[in-house]
Amino acid sequence: MKQYELIAFDMDGTLLDSQQKISQPTIQAIKDAAKKGKKVVLSTGRALTETIRYAEFLPEIRYGILGSATLLYDYKEKKILDRKIIEKEVVKGIVEVAKKYDIMPFAISMGKGNIQKDQLEVISKYHMGPFKQFYEVTAKHYDNIVEELLSDDSQQFEKINLYATTPEERKLVKSELEKFQIEMVEAEETGLEITPYMANKGQGLKNLSAILNIPLEQTIAVGDSDNDETIIKAAGLGIAMGNANERIKSIAGAVVADNNSNGCKEAIEKYLLQ
Repeated sequence: MKQYELIAFDMDGTLLDSQQKISQPTIQAIKDAAKKGKKVVLSTGRALTETIRYAEFLPEIRYGILGSATLLYDYKEKKILDRKIIEKEVVKGIVEVAKKYDIMPFAISMGKGNIQKDQLEVISKYHMGPFKQFYEVTAKHYDNIVEELLSDDSQQFEKINLYATTPEERKLVKSELEKFQIEMVEAEETGLEITPYMANKGQGLKNLSAILNIPLEQTIAVGDSDNDETIIKAAGLGIAMGNANERIKSIAGAVVADNNSNGCKEAIEKYLLQ
């Protein structure tokens, strides 16, 4: 059986259970993997500031493919290994769309999330209610994010998420942005994740593997949703969670238990440490 040296976990819906926690059996499996010299990596659409508490709690996780691979980060050295930003022309286009629709922008710059205060108060309207308390702590708040931040030419953004009120509205927003050379992935119920061209989790895994001198065929990627597609396809072994959508399951090489049933522990013990 093939030997694997690195495993990359998506966070929401994968490594984290429905209570936003890493289960104790999974924590122990991660520690066991690290003791054997295996690399355990976060692969998430979250900003750096939204992941640090997990890496501090579990130092066996040293590296992060963050913001949908717009930032590669070494938690131990507190060092950015690679960063990609959205072109200014695209940011301007996003601003124009944001002004036309009732959408909530969430912009990531230098690993930190930014959000508008009044929209945070009614975040459930944009189908992101479970993240309210999290963004209250980890994100910077603005009175008018479009005018104060997104329209500032001196700012650089790794990723901009747009949350609509309905899937139909998201579709309209997406169609208006298709003229730009960017990566767009539908996320959550009404969200649209926008990153620079060729900035996706699959490319992030390739870049991190090169930095760590680990052949791509010796990597495992575990995920549950559409923004995990590229990394599941890129890894030596792509694994879908039991709670993943059917399309992700169909492209994965294996399926494990769901995120509330220690699926990540299963991935480590059955495939990384076999």
